[in-house]
Formats: sequence, structure tokens, C-alpha cells
Amino acid sequence: MTRPGRSVLEMLVLSGLLAHAGCGPGPPPPGPGDDTGPVPELRGVEVMVLPAHNVTGLPEDPDPEIEFALRSASQEVRWIFPGEIRAALRRSPGMGVDPDALAVGAFLQVEVERVGDPLFGELRRLGALTGAQVALLPVRVGHRRTTTEAPGAVEILGTLVHVRTGRVIWIGVVEGVPGEANDPRTLATAAEELAQTLVR
Repeated sequence: MTRPGRSVLEMLVLSGLLAHAGCGPGPPPPGPGDDTGPVPELRGVEVMVLPAHNVTGLPEDPDPEIEFALRSASQEVRWIFPGEIRAALRRSPGMGVDPDALAVGAFLQVEVERVGDPLFGELRRLGALTGAQVALLPVRVGHRRTTTEAPGAVEILGTLVHVRTGRVIWIGVVEGVPGEANDPRTLATAAEELAQTLVR
């Protein structure tokens, strides 16, 4: 069954209208459970999944868990994972892009509506190399320590960006079940929540 939702093109038109609806500094980035609205329909779309950035408090690389969760959630999306991106870059050494060190810092400061250079140029070149239309950026993946307000859990700040225009299609923060950082299920459930959010 196909999930109802806006197409990528419709979401880009909407985000363009919203970008011009006001002025001044943007709102802060989303917190746990927050997002910018419904995810567009990604089935049939080529989406390159960049390596996780700003990884904190985890004993392992989150990329394999994110890849497994996305593959399990839908085979109708043409996922292009970090290994495939790196292999393509090895065949094109003059591309000058390091997918493990992208300029994603702005996403940690404000709610971004459109990315600028150098990130825009990097995503555009990677999109041309891989054929991807959309980029999934795990901007921050980290374990939140237990506090009096909330139990510990893994949080993922992710965003979808249209690589040809730089428009941010969606941004949000998901979290997994409460648990310790060294419990594999803590990361796995956060990756599953991200995948389900993107292709539900």
C-alpha cells in the first residue's frame, strides 16, 4: 500500500513559499520528537544516505544500523548508502568532496530552509556523481544521558535536502527506546524510528 503524502516536487514548492513568508533569524533546530511536517513520498526516488556526523556517546559507528533500518523499511526507495558513495568518489578522485566531513554545522544552530555553500556545492556534486535527487543527512547521532526529566536514549537529528536546489524538504529529531549507550538495541530502535518516519 502506498503511503499518502506530498511528492518531493510539491514539498519543494511549499518550502519555497515558506522561505519567503517571513524574515529575520530562523527558529531554533528541532528537539526530540519535533519535525517540520510530513515527509514527501520517497518511493521511486533516488536518495543518497550520507555518513552520520556529530556522533557522540556511542561505542560504535551508527551507519550500519541506519543502513539496515532503511533497507528493511522499504526496498522501493533507491537508497544510495555511504559505501556506494565512497566507491563512486574513488572512481572520481578529482571531485574534492569528503562525505564524512560535510559542512552540516548550521543545522545544529537554526532550522535551515535552504543550504548554502559549501554544503550545497558538495551535495550537488555528489548528486551528479550518484544520480541521487535527494540527500539524507544524519546531522547528529548521539546518546542522551539519563536525567531527572528523561531517561537515556539515542537521538538522531536528520534532514532531507533536494540536491539540485538546496531546499530542505524535511528536518526532524527521532529517538529510540530508553537504554544505555552500550546496548545495541538503543541505537537500533533509533535507526528504526528514523526509517519508519521517512517511509511510513
